[in-house]
Amino acid sequence: MSLPFELTTFPNGAVDIIRYLGQQDDYTAFDDDLLAATGLSDRAYGKAIRRLVTKEYIELQYEGSYALTEIGIEAAEAIAVHDEEMLYESDIDTADFSAEEEAFEVVEITRQVLVIAPRRAGVGLPAYLFVRVQEAADDPLPIPVDVVFELRGKGLQVIPDQNDTTVPESGPGEPVRFEITPGASGGVDVVISALQVTQEELLSVGEYTLHLETADAPPDGAFRQHTFPIVLQPGL
Repeated sequence: MSLPFELTTFPNGAVDIIRYLGQQDDYTAFDDDLLAATGLSDRAYGKAIRRLVTKEYIELQYEGSYALTEIGIEAAEAIAVHDEEMLYESDIDTADFSAEEEAFEVVEITRQVLVIAPRRAGVGLPAYLFVRVQEAADDPLPIPVDVVFELRGKGLQVIPDQNDTTVPESGPGEPVRFEITPGASGGVDVVISALQVTQEELLSVGEYTLHLETADAPPDGAFRQHTFPIVLQPGL
């Protein structure tokens, strides 16, 4: 039995986290236990946990532990069946595993990011700003890449201040949404930073600053589009 496809797209260590939680009587564990069991670095662990929470395979409990959801329990059961079958696949040459684990050559691929922002925002009134990595059919990625967008601006409340998405091999990435609330009229500079999630760190891959008009009046409901490039390095 092969693993469900979505599990194969998760960051390094995510399957190990599900596997470990599935082996616990109550399907829960704390950070220290998960780190010790998986042997992941803090950065790789954080990346895997963030994806599993976003995809609703695990959830954070009030006492600080992580627990499998119903989807996570189903995934743990599928992993257990897969692991058991692999134990008896003695006819598979170890060289085949080496081929399956072939590392991708690190290349630089440029993608455009689309930002849709209000033309004017009202002071003290929440508005929405959307960010999406655009499609580039002529230059596909060899593997999916995880990207974190951060938003900040002086006198600007942002919820959340950080949002992550996955850029697929082809096609656009899933858009992310930020709620922004300006604190004063006269305009604010909104800085959008793009960070690629690698095995060891968050790598800066692009940044853009747009000027948002603000006024002591309701927003006019119109939006403007902005674009800026990011340089991704799949395989890091």
